[in-house]
Parts: sequence; structure tokens; C-alpha cells
Amino acid sequence: MDYRICPSCGTTYFVSARSDEKIVFHVSDSSELITVPGQAFDEIYLTIDPLRFYCGACSWSGGMHDL
Repeated sequence: MDYRICPSCGTTYFVSARSDEKIVFHVSDSSELITVPGQAFDEIYLTIDPLRFYCGACSWSGGMHDL
């Protein structure tokens, strides 16, 4: 499976928030959110805003349309 990458640094890891509790995930080429093992699948769609999430490695933030 291929993942979309951060336009700034090239990582495939994204997080749902900068602070507090975060969900770590990948975005597939077909725009599916893929969780890191150990996180509940339903939890993702309740917490992640597809218009604003954050790179897990640098300061980039944006939406799925920016990847």
C-alpha cells in the first residue's frame, strides 16, 4: 500500500492534534485513514478533521486536499 506524504518533509506519519491526546495515522493514496496498531478504528473518524491535521515529523499542517 502506498501512502501520501507530507509536502514539507516527506514523512508518511500524521497526527490529529499538536497537543493533548493524539491519534497517529497514515493517509493512503485512496484517501483512507490508516491507524497505527493499537488504536481503535472508529476513534479515528470521530477525532480527525480531514481539513486540518498535522505532520508527525515537522511543523506542516493542512488538510487531505493539500497532500
